[in-house]
Parts: sequence; structure tokens; C-alpha cells
Amino acid sequence: MLLSVVITTLTASAQYWHQVKSEADELKGTQAQIRHIIEIPGKGIISLDDDKDIFSFTTYDGIFSYESPRKYLNVVEGIFGWYGEDGELLGKENILLNVNVENPEFAVADATRSFPGSNGAGLKKIAFWIRYYKGSVRIIIPRYGKTDFDVTLPTFLSQIKPSNEQSKPKGTPQKKSTKKPIRRK
Repeated sequence: MLLSVVITTLTASAQYWHQVKSEADELKGTQAQIRHIIEIPGKGIISLDDDKDIFSFTTYDGIFSYESPRKYLNVVEGIFGWYGEDGELLGKENILLNVNVENPEFAVADATRSFPGSNGAGLKKIAFWIRYYKGSVRIIIPRYGKTDFDVTLPTFLSQIKPSNEQSKPKGTPQKKSTKKPIRRK
């Protein structure tokens, strides 16, 4: 539900991380949460929990191509690569993501939960890279009957946020006010 609210608040051309805060709710038993969310137009949305190494993925086109190795487990294997500022591949990890069978366009990679074949240590490396280094991360997740969900994300320190201020070019004359100053005695 949080992602659906966020989708409506993000602009279609946004390709940078947004910080979204949700307050704790005693009645529901939910804790306060801070997430970083990035929307890739035409592809989907990715979020990263601020203090836990949990990623969630939503694809706009199709569903993730998952397998069910156990009755209670539905997974898809993604490839996560991290790159330096110069675009050089520095490392990669194969990460299992848990796919929601009732909503297979949604998948979660959670380093706090362990299941057979999961790679929590690899996921922690990726989350650490996104938070504290300059460069990018490329994520490839197979989709059923479609091309892969293949996105490249900037790290927090590498992203360029759009400026809300419109700066005037140098040498632009300032307009003079036609109002006369009021003098008080």
C-alpha cells in the first residue's frame, strides 16, 4: 500500500532517490519507517529501507519469473552488480528475491531473513554500496515472457537531484522596482 501512495507522489521523469517517511501506528502495530525510493519510468519502482537491508521491487510490465522450490517459497534469482564512478564493474552478487504469488509483479530481497540459497551477505554489500559510495548499481531480474527487469541506479552520493531554483545567467540585468520607498518619521 505504501508503494501505491508513493507512485502517485513521484513524477514520471524522476530518476533519483526520494526519502519517504511513515509514522508509527500504535493501533496497527506498525513501526516508523524511512525508505528511499526510486522510480524508473517505463520499468518500475525500487525501494531500500533506511536502516535494514531490505529492497523491494515493483515491475510495471509483466511479472517476475519465479520458481517454487518449496511449498512456502517463491523466488527469482537476480544479478546485482556494483560499479565505480568510472563505470567499471567492481563486483556482482546473485541474490534470491521472494516473489509474492498473489502479486507477482512485486518482489522483496531481505537480508534480515534467511532461507535456503539466500545471499544476505551479498545483499548487505549492495545496500552498503548504494548508501556510502559513489557509483551505480545495475540490477537484472528475469520476468516471465518478457525481457529482463534491467535497471541501473545511482548511489545516494552520485545522484544528481533536480534543482528547484531557477538561476539567472550572469549579466542579466535586475529589474528596478517602480515602487517608491516609504519614509517614516
